[in-house]
Amino acid sequence: MNNKRPSWIEQECARSVEIERETIEVLGEEKAGFFITAANDCATVSVAAYKAYPVDQGFDIMLLMLWGLFKEACRCHTFFVTGNYPWLISRLRFIWESIFRAYFVKHYPMGPCRKWDLPGSTTEEQMMWLDKHGDKLNVDRCIEPVLLAVFPQAAGNQSILDDCKALFKYLHRYAHLSAYLLDRQMDHPALLLTDDLDEHWARETLEIGAKVFALVWMAVFAHYPDAFELVEPLEGKYPVVSEVFEREKAEM
Repeated sequence: MNNKRPSWIEQECARSVEIERETIEVLGEEKAGFFITAANDCATVSVAAYKAYPVDQGFDIMLLMLWGLFKEACRCHTFFVTGNYPWLISRLRFIWESIFRAYFVKHYPMGPCRKWDLPGSTTEEQMMWLDKHGDKLNVDRCIEPVLLAVFPQAAGNQSILDDCKALFKYLHRYAHLSAYLLDRQMDHPALLLTDDLDEHWARETLEIGAKVFALVWMAVFAHYPDAFELVEPLEGKYPVVSEVFEREKAEM
C-alpha cells in the first residue's frame, strides 16, 4: 500500500485541471487554446527566421528572444487555463518589451535619443548596452519609435498609435503594484488567494494577447523580412497581421 503524500505540484495540478476544464467549457477549445496556437506560431516563425538568415557566429539577439517566446507562450497557456490572469498579463508586457528592445538595439540609432554610444556587434555587447540604457527605454524613447518602424498603419494614424501606447501603459498596472489591480482582484476576492475562472477577465486577456503577439510578429518580420516568404498563414488570429498574411499569400 502506497501512503506517499502527494507533492505540492500534484496537489496544485489536481485543482488546476478543474479550472482548465471549466475554462474550455465556457470559452470553447479554440479560444482556450489561443496561447498554444501562439506557441506553435513561435516555433514556425523561429524556424523561418533561422532559415532565411543563417547564423554563422553566435546568435542574433532578436533570434534569441524569438526562440524564447515558445516557452513564454506555453507558460502563458498554463496560466491562462488555470485562471492566473494578473501574472499572464504582466508577462505579456515583458514579451512585448523584450522583442521591442531587441529590435531597438539592432536598429539603433532611432527615436529621440540618438546620441548614445552605438551598440556593439555581438549579442553580449548588445545586452550590455541594453543594461546600460534600459532604465531610459520607456514608451517615448523605445516603444513608440519601434511601433512607427514596424507598424506602418500606426505611423499614418494617430489613433492607432495612441491605442498601442495606451495598451502598453495599461499593462504597467499588472507589471507593478497598483490600486487598479488590487481593486480588480477584490471584485472576485478569492483571486487574492488562489486562481479561478473569471470569464470577463479571461476574454480580456485573450484580446490583449492577440494584440501583443500581433505587434511581436510585426517587429520580427520587419527585422527578418525574407522570413515572411517562408511562412504560411499563421495558425493564430492576430489583428492586422492575419489580414496581411491572407492578402499577401493570396497574391503570391
